[in-house]
Amino acid sequence: RLQVYSENIIRVSATPEEKIPDTESLITVADAKRQVKWNVKQFGDTVLLTTDSLRVYVMTATGEISYRDHNDSVI
Repeated sequence: RLQVYSENIIRVSATPEEKIPDTESLITVADAKRQVKWNVKQFGDTVLLTTDSLRVYVMTATGEISYRDHNDSVI
């Protein structure tokens, strides 16, 4: 599961269980009033989540995650 907290903070959660438990982050607090523009697309077995600052690629077959900046350079 990917959760967008800001244009440069994406929370990643994973589990071998069927459902990911809802837990609060100990790192950051989401500001419910703040609107973050983001988009998600799927291309075959790749999911791409984008914000104005980040591109996060998730390979659904392997669980591999790649973080890139707005120029598509690996972070």
